[in-house]
Amino acid sequence: MKSTAITLLLAAAAITLPNQAGAIPIGTVSLTDFGATATLNSATFGDTGSHTLDAGDLHTAFTGTWTLSATRTSNGTDGWLTVGGTPNDWNSPVTGTWGIDPTFWNTFSSAVISIQVANQGDENKKWFAWVITPTSTTGNWTYTKNGGEGGGEGGGEGGDSNGGVNKMQLWGSGQGSSNAPGVPDAGSTLALMGIALAGLGLISRKSSRR
Repeated sequence: MKSTAITLLLAAAAITLPNQAGAIPIGTVSLTDFGATATLNSATFGDTGSHTLDAGDLHTAFTGTWTLSATRTSNGTDGWLTVGGTPNDWNSPVTGTWGIDPTFWNTFSSAVISIQVANQGDENKKWFAWVITPTSTTGNWTYTKNGGEGGGEGGGEGGDSNGGVNKMQLWGSGQGSSNAPGVPDAGSTLALMGIALAGLGLISRKSSRR
């Protein structure tokens, strides 16, 4: 009986752990345009465009109604989005990591991560955007200027003639779910743990009567 209760307790704990499957980078989508190549994984597909990216561009590219949720112009965290890049000024060639807080998926069912290149005149701005695999929470990204426009000058808050990334943004669309993978449901957690603890309590009372 005791081993059964312990097994029940461990099973409850296992069930309530966040599902980390979404945290594994799945699929790398490479986009080449404007004399540059940008890649991002944990993505399904992407698109590119000129000028400053807005929600209308995302609607045209991916359909849906999109809300800007976070913006980073340097390494660090802004709300649901965490970004790291090397070199720190994000000038080409740059490699980095991105992270989405799992609670993002409570609010939105779809995500797009975009990078904006160049910061000297709207005509020089280029963007690359990717639809993220649902419930993913981490991945890698790169940006390399191959020649040509490449976004012109840019790169974080500074910028040089190599061309670089000016900012990375997180966009959300659709209705999220409190039961989204990677986001433990509080009610289920308490119920399962309660069952397991009740089982242990029952065994304890039986043992004390002997």
